[in-house]
Amino acid sequence: MSEERRRRVAVACQGGGGHTAFTAGVLDRLLAEPNPAYEIVALTGTSGGGICAFLAWYGLVSEPDEAAGRERARTLLAQVWDDIAATNPVVAATNRLGVWWTHARDSGVALPTAGPYDSGVSTWTEWYLRRALERAVPPEELARVVATLPEGAPTLHLGAVDVRRGTFRTFTERDVTVDAVLASTAIPTLFRAVTVADDGRERQYWDGLFSQNPPVRDLLAGVPTDRKPEEIWLVRINPQRREDVPTTLDAISDRRNELGGNLSVNQELAFIRRVNEWVASGALSEPYRQVAVRCVGLDEDRLDTTLTPASKLDCRPSFIDDLQREGRRAATDFLDAERNRRLVRGTVDALWNTESPAASVYLADDFELHAPDSGEGTGPAAYEAYVGRIRDAFEGFELHVEADVAEGDRVALMWVARGRHVGRLFGVDPSNEVVSLRGVETARVVESEGGPVVAEAWLSVDDTGLVSVRDVTDDPPVPETMATPVVADMGGTAEARELAVAHAERLWGDHRRPSEVARELVDRSHVFRRALDDVEGRDAYAAFVQSYRDAFPDLRVSVRDVVAEGDRVVVRAAMTGTHRNPFAGVEPSGRRVEARWTFVHEVAEGRITATGMVDDHRWLRDQLSVRPLSVWERDGTEAVERSDG
Repeated sequence: MSEERRRRVAVACQGGGGHTAFTAGVLDRLLAEPNPAYEIVALTGTSGGGICAFLAWYGLVSEPDEAAGRERARTLLAQVWDDIAATNPVVAATNRLGVWWTHARDSGVALPTAGPYDSGVSTWTEWYLRRALERAVPPEELARVVATLPEGAPTLHLGAVDVRRGTFRTFTERDVTVDAVLASTAIPTLFRAVTVADDGRERQYWDGLFSQNPPVRDLLAGVPTDRKPEEIWLVRINPQRREDVPTTLDAISDRRNELGGNLSVNQELAFIRRVNEWVASGALSEPYRQVAVRCVGLDEDRLDTTLTPASKLDCRPSFIDDLQREGRRAATDFLDAERNRRLVRGTVDALWNTESPAASVYLADDFELHAPDSGEGTGPAAYEAYVGRIRDAFEGFELHVEADVAEGDRVALMWVARGRHVGRLFGVDPSNEVVSLRGVETARVVESEGGPVVAEAWLSVDDTGLVSVRDVTDDPPVPETMATPVVADMGGTAEARELAVAHAERLWGDHRRPSEVARELVDRSHVFRRALDDVEGRDAYAAFVQSYRDAFPDLRVSVRDVVAEGDRVVVRAAMTGTHRNPFAGVEPSGRRVEARWTFVHEVAEGRITATGMVDDHRWLRDQLSVRPLSVWERDGTEAVERSDG
């Protein structure tokens, strides 16, 4: 696993004026990572995000050695933001006045207005920013680097809009100049349009917030497969959602500004999400591949200052330092989650697909496995023995991780395995047919003296797939592959978590009818993914839940663990209930039963749009197939339940 090929990553930097000091902090932390498991193959940005992307790109390509390039990029970011900070008393006073004036105007105060062509403020501000950029990246040195870029060097994409023609313009590593960087930052109400010599003609450009914030599709279009990003890391400045509807003029202006900054990037990410779905369904094949999008978002609740459109002009050194510090912290959390994701995926792949003894190095000495029929014992040997028993039951066994969700110290993997069933497994005799299994593993990662290790894992396996394919179809069932997630809104994680918990505790365990609760939580076109077939529609899913509730009238579901990332959530839960009515062909036994379930949800627009459910069928079957209770035993059970309240 230590020799794993580095992932190709593109970093996309959203615009947001002075708030993009946060982006500088994020990039500083990404560039400082020792022995990174990722290679930055592209940077894209708009406005202040464009400045950060440009400086990081220039540092990377201006040095022959990658490590030196990363260090130079960090130096340039620090230098330019230090120069932008209002340390001069006159500049500081002017900046405070500008911030106050903008805030008062947005709040509806009647103040005289002046456009960028009516005063010298615009000219001075452009000069101030140009000076900072040219001190860090002299124009003649930039031209030399652009002219001598080697093949395979990181690419650059800066978004702007042609004022007169009304068309998008993306400046790239092949034609970038300081003028092009300034054009990407030229907010129309503050800056005069920036003139850029473009293919022998002079054109005027405004801030790319009007067009692409930042350019994303450019990262993938026309790029050779071996250099195309496998992941896009979006540094998001503008919050996607707010809890309340704004009612004051300044709050309305603030929200309108946020929505405008998000509109274009959301459209581009929706396109990537759709392509991922097409590739997953088989509608698109090579050279199209799925691209994961992950987000590092600015959480203003962690700052000492409230963020507003006016604060995007704030150049106080303390404010910039606060944003950069928060950027480094957010990037550290992000990298920790990515490290855990790679660790768990690599360990699972090594144990299940290669039987590599080295995999045990990444399991804690006191590792605990919670899985059906896992037996007693702890440590790596217990996991290896469990995997060995499953592998021995198959010929040509192969496990493929379809998707993952990482949050903090938890990582959940959704996988599908296939092979020829040649040995008894989970109480099912061999069919000598090619069958498939679905499973979910949720792992907990801890720090050890030698680095991070997996300390505990909960494994759910859906053994429905062990049914002989002759009983199902002429061909082996091929479960639909899950689309690679586009996690562009980390602010939606809390909402997705709440929905997932409510689904378990209320839809499955509440006294109300499932159809009523489903209307609150589940999308009308909901898809319920099962091992052998899918159930489409909210009403059909509610009916499935009702079949359990009918058989176990006192059914309750308790949530044991939740792992959420963006719009995807994995929930471990425990079900208990008393078998009062027929279920799965078994007459009521009156027995108190329990089962372990794992739900995998996809969420959109505040509703659950898809659900996968992995439950231990055999465990429940075994409890229902024992000798039915006598009338006396059943009555006794009921009496105990009543006394327990």
